[in-house]
Amino acid sequence: MNGKLRITNSTRTFKIKIIICHITVSYVEKCQFENDFCPDFVQFVSKSIATSERLCFIGEMEILKTFATVSMLIMVSISALAFNKRTVFNAATAAGIPHHQVEKLVGYLEKYQDQIPNQSYVSFVDFRKSSAKKRFILIQTETGQTQQFLVAHGKNSGELYAQEFSNTENSKKSSLGLYLVGRSYRGSNGLSLLLDGLEPSNSNARKREIVIHYADYVSEKYLNENGRIGRSWGCFVLNEKDFKNFIHDQIKDGSLLLAFTND
Repeated sequence: MNGKLRITNSTRTFKIKIIICHITVSYVEKCQFENDFCPDFVQFVSKSIATSERLCFIGEMEILKTFATVSMLIMVSISALAFNKRTVFNAATAAGIPHHQVEKLVGYLEKYQDQIPNQSYVSFVDFRKSSAKKRFILIQTETGQTQQFLVAHGKNSGELYAQEFSNTENSKKSSLGLYLVGRSYRGSNGLSLLLDGLEPSNSNARKREIVIHYADYVSEKYLNENGRIGRSWGCFVLNEKDFKNFIHDQIKDGSLLLAFTND
């Protein structure tokens, strides 16, 4: 009698585990299909487990084991869904970035997802704008939070506007295209970020030592005194406080950056 009861409870426990995991996976698949992630997912799973308790007495340890299993699925799902395509498009459109430029970056990220470790942020540099405008656009890919900053272009690309671009060494011009932001290091310009060019238009980024760093000539003070910010030798140069407080930690170690202008 007691042996039969233990088997029954064990069988029910197993079935309930399967039901909960099935519901969880189905919910994750639904979120992936809709390219969204619902913030009440944990509450949803908790309700599922609470329902299972009413169906059958599992025992405290069994509930904890089941919840641990489901929690693992939740963590994997959150990681997989951190990049939200719809959110990025909406945020980029609101910032005035052309649809085809957003599609270019998002398409690359989706195609080479395994090679892009940092998918929490994406960056755009809108060289259609003058250097007096905040044209470095940083987007958090899950929430859509957007920030914009001043950024310098190469001295031989133009004065107020960047009009000429090059991938040639010693040209002191900016380069267009997609970049993979690399690791952080300290060089002659202080704290900096390496860049790898991902297109023929910027493939010599490493050879040219094109990086992201900060300088005094990128500031509101310099802008007010000169009518534009200073220029670099081709690097993406930002204000020190902006770079250290809002950009460096967010985009380092494998995020995407796209520099573009008028077609």
